[in-house]
Amino acid sequence: RELRIGFARASRGIGTAAVVPRFAATIAAISDQRYACAIEIGCAHGVLTRSLAPLCDDLVAIDISARAIASIC
Repeated sequence: RELRIGFARASRGIGTAAVVPRFAATIAAISDQRYACAIEIGCAHGVLTRSLAPLCDDLVAIDISARAIASIC
């Protein structure tokens, strides 16, 4: 419980709009290759996950929030 509360406080105020430009830069930097496998730790609602998936044969996306994972499955 303490970990979840601490994580929620640390991430408060960081919305999707704030990170989308960084995600676009990440995808642009790695999109010239195909990857056999990848892991995304802290995938939240899957904004970056959806862009990574087409580049990977296997992608594991992990988040502490079951609700976040359920929203992308």
